[in-house]
Amino acid sequence: MNRREFAKSVTTLLAGYSTNREFGAAQLHLTASDGADRYNVREFGALGNGFADDTTAFERALASAGTRGGTVLVPSGRFPIKRSLHLRDGVILQGIGKQSVIHHDSGEPIVLVCVGVRDAGVHNLAILGQFAFGLLVEQSSSITVTRCVISGGQERWLTSGFCGGVFVTQSHDVAIEDNELRGNGQIKQGILSSDILINGFGTNVSSNAIRIRRNHCESTATQCCISAYDIRESDITGNACSGAKTGPNNNNGYGIMIYQTAGSPGSCFDNTVAHNHVSNTQGAGIYLQQSNRSRVLANVIEDVASVQADETLPVAGVALNQSQHVVIAENRITRVGRAGISIASNRANVGHVEVKRNTIEHTGGMGIHLRGILEDIAVSGNTVTDTDGGIGSYTDHPQSEIMIVDNTVSATKGISPGIVLSNATKSTINKNRVSDSGGYGVALTLGDTASKAEGNLVVRSGRGGPGKYQDLYISRHK
Repeated sequence: MNRREFAKSVTTLLAGYSTNREFGAAQLHLTASDGADRYNVREFGALGNGFADDTTAFERALASAGTRGGTVLVPSGRFPIKRSLHLRDGVILQGIGKQSVIHHDSGEPIVLVCVGVRDAGVHNLAILGQFAFGLLVEQSSSITVTRCVISGGQERWLTSGFCGGVFVTQSHDVAIEDNELRGNGQIKQGILSSDILINGFGTNVSSNAIRIRRNHCESTATQCCISAYDIRESDITGNACSGAKTGPNNNNGYGIMIYQTAGSPGSCFDNTVAHNHVSNTQGAGIYLQQSNRSRVLANVIEDVASVQADETLPVAGVALNQSQHVVIAENRITRVGRAGISIASNRANVGHVEVKRNTIEHTGGMGIHLRGILEDIAVSGNTVTDTDGGIGSYTDHPQSEIMIVDNTVSATKGISPGIVLSNATKSTINKNRVSDSGGYGVALTLGDTASKAEGNLVVRSGRGGPGKYQDLYISRHK
């Protein structure tokens, strides 16, 4: 599938996402459990007084429910827990909201565990205290985690170096929806923390059909709000992500990250990141590393990428690294420390990306930055204002089939141009509107005679140096 064929399918998908973010999928397992057996933890000896150890009572209730499936009810109260609680097939652990508190401050590092489990869930609970993760889902399927508060995932899990709120690995059909995650993480050497973590690093490890929807990820000591390694056919939709910090080397700090690791090649594809609100992250707002055939749609991204330092990585409101057949459409990106959108590759034959109808303003870097060796990049219908360079690239690496068409670029800073290409072939720069640029309006260095620059409207160029710059500058290599 080429980029244009792939892009056609995205228009329908983008229209299908409701802007009011109402999905309702989280209700499926609750409805299914209404006719099942119910086990109240108080009937098994739990006191919920905040002092007595209620671990054994919970274990008994979960074991009873596990014999035939059912719902373990957690009423109002504060229930101290010392050991990990294990859910079994067909078991729902359900509270009544924030008043149902499982408190863990010593003992085993994971509070709730689903390993090798089907058709289980955790709903309407507060998981508080100090631990590595509030919930671990491993090698499981058809799991739902809804309307929970998880706070206290601050201890390094010694087997991995991770900590945070929810950890899902090697699983299928998992819904993490409508949860509140705060007070998780630790910024320290050797720790990588996330409010929601999928997989982590491993060999031939992957998860699919993961739905991360409408969560509030607000921890201020995590290096990622949502981080998903080696994930496919999944969506991250309607979440509010803020507060992620860079680590000891001033990297990470992402709002949402999808990352294919070296140990699991070919594991990242067909993912959607849509309708999220990402703000106040020190690193990139949304970062995709080798997530192919994916979509970044209708997100609001603001006040991000203020600290992340590594110049070998794309740092931006939306950053793609080595990702192909990606559509970035209808996002609103503002107040970014670096680029608005950055697309990067250091390998040949990487690209096939469409960037369309995004609004980008007030950035410390280029509005849309094309970095390194790229081919088949279409940039169309975007509005770029008050950026340090509008659209394009400064690179000695070869770039081909770059199409920059029908964009509006205005008020670039300093002496930066509105549209710039440094080493492009087979490219088209047509019908753009460029005004009030600091340097050249359109500055192109083209490697062939087939590339075209036609029908561009360019006015008031050279604000950064009156008389020095011109509206349109084209140089062609011989």
